[in-house]
Amino acid sequence: MARYLTRRFLAMLLTMLVISIAIFVMSEVIPVDPARSILGQYTTDEAIQALRVKMELDHPIAERYVKWLARTLRGDLGES
Repeated sequence: MARYLTRRFLAMLLTMLVISIAIFVMSEVIPVDPARSILGQYTTDEAIQALRVKMELDHPIAERYVKWLARTLRGDLGES
């Protein structure tokens, strides 16, 4: 019974990891710039670039995913 539960738990963890990767990649592929969406269409390019740096959107996708996953596992879900 313990072996069955262990296998199911590991399968659940793997499934959650794959789903989180898929959702993160899909949010990156969408052609919407988060910085421009937050600041609006009439903002300056300097303000957009500053927000991208603050949100760490200038880092590679793999690095952002690992940081996001680590923060999520610690319970830090970001700003509301």
